[in-house]
Amino acid sequence: MISKLLDNRVLVKRIQNPDKIGRIYIPQSATSKPDPEKGIVVAIGPGKAITSIAERTDIKEFRIPMQVKVGDIVLYNRFVAIQLDDKEDLLVMHESDIFCILEE
Repeated sequence: MISKLLDNRVLVKRIQNPDKIGRIYIPQSATSKPDPEKGIVVAIGPGKAITSIAERTDIKEFRIPMQVKVGDIVLYNRFVAIQLDDKEDLLVMHESDIFCILEE
């Protein structure tokens, strides 16, 4: 499906949050504030290209390295992610839309 991510984009697979507490179903609309979503990083792009540095030096291409890596569990802003596939819950977003990396 996706052959290559560009710049600082990240492909994340959503981890489903439980909608039940015991036997009670709680819809997301019932919460007072939207919680960030949790997901696992499936693929990352090469990093953001900075052309102004490359033009002033002999470096052909300068990229800011990515802070996340494949396999990281992250919290992200669910309102800016673009959903690619309903079956697998795959989302594309910028690295800046990720709030934090969770440690297990």
